[in-house]
Amino acid sequence: PLGKYDLYVYFSGYSTREGFEGYGMLRDFGSPFILISDQRLEGGSYYIGSKEYEENIEHEIKRVMKELSFTKADLVMSGIQMGSTGAIYYGASFEPHSIIAGKPVFNLGCVASSGRIHRPGVFSSAMDVLRKNTEKTVPDAMAELNDRMWQKFDKAKMLKMNVDAAKYFHKCLFDDTPEARREAKEAIKRSKEA
Repeated sequence: PLGKYDLYVYFSGYSTREGFEGYGMLRDFGSPFILISDQRLEGGSYYIGSKEYEENIEHEIKRVMKELSFTKADLVMSGIQMGSTGAIYYGASFEPHSIIAGKPVFNLGCVASSGRIHRPGVFSSAMDVLRKNTEKTVPDAMAELNDRMWQKFDKAKMLKMNVDAAKYFHKCLFDDTPEARREAKEAIKRSKEA
C-alpha cells in the first residue's frame, strides 16, 4: 500500500501556461514530493528528449531519493495524460513501488500521424513532438517514436509484469488508431510470455 512517507514524483500534464499542475494535491498528501513540468514546445514534449535532458530528470530524482534516504520501494510516480507518459517512461528506469497513470499516451508517433490526417488542428503539438524527437518525416518518424517508447518499457521488469493495462491504452482520445490497438495487443501477448 502507498505510505504517508513515500516520495511522490508527479509529472504535470499538457499545458500552454507556465506552472505546475498538482501542487495543491501533493501538498495535502503530507509526504515529500517532486513536481516536474515540461515547458518545451507548446504545452510540453511528453518528457522525452535528448539523452542529456532525460539524464537530468533521472539525476534529480536520484538526488532527492538519496538525500531523503528513499529506495525505489518508497517511490511513487504519477501523472495524467502527458504526465502519465513521463511517469511510465521514467518509471521504466526506476521500477518504483507504484506508477499511477491516468489516460496514458504511449504511441506518440501514431498520435501525431493520426492528428495530421483524422483530426487536423485538434492537437497539432503532437507533430512538433514528433519532429523534435526524430528529425524525420512521417511515417518513418512515427515508427521511430513509437519504438523508442516501447523499447524502454520492454526493458523494465516491473512493466513487463503489469503491462496487461495496455489493453486500455488504445481507448485514449488521442491514440485510437489501428496501430495503437495492434501494439497494445502485442504488448499484452509479450507480458503473458514474460
